[in-house]
Amino acid sequence: MRGIAVSVYTFILFTGTSFGPIISLQLMNHASYLITFLLLECILCIGLIVACLIHHEEARELNS
Repeated sequence: MRGIAVSVYTFILFTGTSFGPIISLQLMNHASYLITFLLLECILCIGLIVACLIHHEEARELNS
């Protein structure tokens, strides 16, 4: 199970690093800088919340 998690994490990591700059540049060209940074802020906040929830669930499994 851990190997699958590492594979999915690696896939998402490299997908984000590949498409992130392209999407950011397109947003900056078609919208304002403020909208671009607000959208990126929302994505980062969602990622932080999800990361905190995953860690919290893992701690419950280890204590059981």
